[in-house]
Amino acid sequence: MPCRFPFPASAWLLVGLATVLSGTGCAVTDSDKLRYTADTLPESLVAPVYDNPRTVQWTNLAMQTVGSQSIAGGDVVEITIASGLTTNDTLTWPIRVNVGTGMANMPGIGQLPLAGLTLEGAEAAITAACVNKGLFWNPNVTVMMKQPFKNRIMVLGGVKEPGVYELSRERSSLLAAIYAAGGLSSDAGSNIEIKHSSLDENRTPSPVRVAGYSVPEADGNKFHTVKINLVRATEGGSAAHYVPDGATVMIEKRDPEPIHVMGLVKKPNRYDFPNARDVRVLDAIAMAGGVASGVADKIYVIRPLPGDSGQTAVIQLSLSDAKANARQNLRLQPRDTISVEHTPATIVLEAIKIIRFGLGASLTPLL
Repeated sequence: MPCRFPFPASAWLLVGLATVLSGTGCAVTDSDKLRYTADTLPESLVAPVYDNPRTVQWTNLAMQTVGSQSIAGGDVVEITIASGLTTNDTLTWPIRVNVGTGMANMPGIGQLPLAGLTLEGAEAAITAACVNKGLFWNPNVTVMMKQPFKNRIMVLGGVKEPGVYELSRERSSLLAAIYAAGGLSSDAGSNIEIKHSSLDENRTPSPVRVAGYSVPEADGNKFHTVKINLVRATEGGSAAHYVPDGATVMIEKRDPEPIHVMGLVKKPNRYDFPNARDVRVLDAIAMAGGVASGVADKIYVIRPLPGDSGQTAVIQLSLSDAKANARQNLRLQPRDTISVEHTPATIVLEAIKIIRFGLGASLTPLL
């Protein structure tokens, strides 16, 4: 009985397979008008560079300690006036310096400007006022800081523990506010806004002139806004920033957005775009387990156009070129679709695999 090999059936299988596989992929047709390569991609469609806040030079955000012996509005100072040799000749008052005016209301003396003075300067001013008022001939005045005023700052957005925090004036920096709120969260971005009703010109750099900062702006509610990019602000060295009382610090929070990887990859799926770092074509293919064919080379990146038009641009790439040339390893952005396409080479390779499998299965009963 002659042996019948399944070559005719396999040949038909090869034809059918080529027909089916040639139609798979992301279905990009020649009618698509917005077709580019990495070299011809217009600037408007280039993916942005994503700053990574984990690269921030935190030490550059630290500011020099503001002298804690300088009196400011809201501080409570203890004033002692000794006019004789016994304790009966000593007067002591705790006095709060007015936040708005910087004045201290002292019994027998009245309103006295103390904000901005050192403790020694306040002692001299009170001594002079006592003598001028004829209260004491040669008083011994001592001023002590009893309760320094603390700035109340609200920290929101991309931090681990959002809330309202009290910071001493000498530590009321952007760095201290972030650390008080537990540090940056895993979904934090690098952009920060500081809003306050009236910036303290004595404490706040005005206006900030380093990279990554904006000049303070006043909005319709007379709030001043300073916009800061943490990464760029700290790249050039010191970028300390004082945060005044009543300020709100809003840290950017990036919600996860998807990219889709499909076609000739081992794990085609939807993947969250990693936060705060660049992702390129080879990274996306690695997320999907790598290519499923050793001869796969053709890649399409389908990128939504800016706005809500629903239109897309198609960028054709080569896997081998992306491995050899960083420029061809295109930077991606959220909502991109990456499709590793079939080519004649991948179709033939798949067909050979199936023919081998079919041939082996057909010969098994004859053995």
